[in-house]
Amino acid sequence: MHMKHLLLIILIFSYCSSYGQEEPIQTEEIDTLTHFFNFIDEISTAIDKNDREFIFKHTDSTTIEKILTKVPDTLYKDIYKKEIEKGYAALTTNMHNAINAGEYYNFINYTRDDDNTFYALFRYFSNDSGLNYHQYIATYKDDKFILKDIYILLTGQDFSDMLANSFNNSFNSESKTDADLYKKFLVLKNLGLNEKAFKVAEKITDTTIIDRTFLILKSQSASEYSDQAYTESMLEILEKYPQDPCITLLSIDYFYLKKDFNNLFRAIDDLEIYTDDDFLKYFKANYAFEIDEFYLAKENYEYIIKEYPSFVEADVMLLHTYHELDEPENAITLLSNMVNDGYSKKDLIDLVKNDMNDFYKTKTFKNWKKGH
Repeated sequence: MHMKHLLLIILIFSYCSSYGQEEPIQTEEIDTLTHFFNFIDEISTAIDKNDREFIFKHTDSTTIEKILTKVPDTLYKDIYKKEIEKGYAALTTNMHNAINAGEYYNFINYTRDDDNTFYALFRYFSNDSGLNYHQYIATYKDDKFILKDIYILLTGQDFSDMLANSFNNSFNSESKTDADLYKKFLVLKNLGLNEKAFKVAEKITDTTIIDRTFLILKSQSASEYSDQAYTESMLEILEKYPQDPCITLLSIDYFYLKKDFNNLFRAIDDLEIYTDDDFLKYFKANYAFEIDEFYLAKENYEYIIKEYPSFVEADVMLLHTYHELDEPENAITLLSNMVNDGYSKKDLIDLVKNDMNDFYKTKTFKNWKKGH
């Protein structure tokens, strides 16, 4: 069942349960939610089809004007507006290409303010790139939804601010002011010159510049340059922003680098509370498996394959976990279920032979191999 229809059914049921059958359902509320879920569907469809115009066309004009107030030369607003449009188009194409490469970009849930502002949370995940969240902030006006902004959790910035910063790429190379050093830092970082970017960032002392966003960007450059620099940057951020969800997401990689699994698991739990995203249990399972906490891994992999039955990676990892725990009957049951779900039996046999050779040689597995 599609997510939007499921959520609408739950909502309608909750109204009926709360008010009884004789109370009328608040149709205005249902209409608003229907429009909202349709809007989310349209965003997803635009990304699936690489419709490079949709997000820009449905972004509030005041947001575009806000970006234009930050450009270096207001005489060239029309040119910058076209560049802004290209920026939104690039976001769509990047997500479209990621999906086509086998990565995941999914709407997972939403929250809502009293002023009818909706916050739709999308999860971006790949085994190579890791995890990020995009929060589409939309308001309902004149019977339609428009985007106010897109908050990128991994950078701790609104997308509009990221675009505005990308235009401020002119600086006086001879200037020693922190404002020009900051611009130089952004340019070097955007060019991928992370060592130079980090060293420029280290020279900045102006406390009005050294905010949360700056420290996040600095830590990102540090992570590509030096483990020591990265450690120092992350310690500074964690001390200043211990409860920030963006920092919590960033800290997962940091705690993994330091092999601090207690804090790593705590960060995952905190992030799950903030995002209400139970898919994070997959990450907990992976890290638990790595440190031989196989019962913890088993618990979380079993949860994932129940809630996300089409997610192949969890099935394979659970099979490995059953092998590590010497639970052949569970492994056989899982193998049979995987075949029933469309997995190639030959591929599974090859997997067991290559990765679990001792299990492959058992009578239990040989019987399954012959009989299923």
